Amino acid sequence: MPPLAIIHHTGPHKISSEILQLIQRRRHALNSAVLTTVYCADNFLHLERPIPIPRHTSILTGQDWLDEMLNGHPERCLDQLGMYPAAFLFLCWEFERNGELGDSRYITSQEQTAIFLYWMVHGSSQRELMERFQRSNDTISKYTHRVLDVATTEFYNKYVQNPADSTPPKIANNPSYFPFFRHCRGAVDGVHVDSFALEADVVRYRDRHGNVTQNVLAACDFDMRFVYVMPGYEGTAADGRLFDTARRNGFALPQHSHSGASCPRNYSGGVEEGK
Repeated sequence: MPPLAIIHHTGPHKISSEILQLIQRRRHALNSAVLTTVYCADNFLHLERPIPIPRHTSILTGQDWLDEMLNGHPERCLDQLGMYPAAFLFLCWEFERNGELGDSRYITSQEQTAIFLYWMVHGSSQRELMERFQRSNDTISKYTHRVLDVATTEFYNKYVQNPADSTPPKIANNPSYFPFFRHCRGAVDGVHVDSFALEADVVRYRDRHGNVTQNVLAACDFDMRFVYVMPGYEGTAADGRLFDTARRNGFALPQHSHSGASCPRNYSGGVEEGK
């Protein structure tokens, strides 16, 4: 009789334990299935991501702002774009004619030029240009590079040329300068322009003030027109080194001519004295 009593008391306990384990396994499997479903729905249907909010929603778009500049007071256009409306329109015409700059699907050639000029005049950052013209980062970067390519190819070759080999009228007609500067054709100097450099090159591009710059050599005639520009040299480069490189790479003046410059005195008109 005792063995029968033991079976009677332990049998139901084992059965209930197995049922509980089975229920727990099914519960875990159901929870895993639910979590997997929610995860897949979140990744493929983007259920938990916020709805995108338009960023450039100003009522004054880049083209509208440009039209306001061109049709408003001429001094406003001069302050913002560095030139009067007539000069701006002529520049756009030159870019379209000689540089093949044209309208794109969403942005006109005038707005492309305005983006470039605004950047050059104010030294604006990418984000400032985005806000001013209500354009995306990619659009600003694309068209600043496009206009820069146009301005430094055919347009540059047409308007930036060596000065004529003759005494400028401002020298010939002024007894204070003539005949002392009868062979002078203009002025040349270097200017430091803020720039960005790779980490490995920062030391070479840091000037004497501690800023990361390029030393740009530029020459102009007596009508304040550029006749030569050579960018790209690191901020530690001396003006004499730039002048020496320029005279070997396109910046040449006729024999016995010279440009006023803040360079070493043994240079004259691209020809080193004594050689």
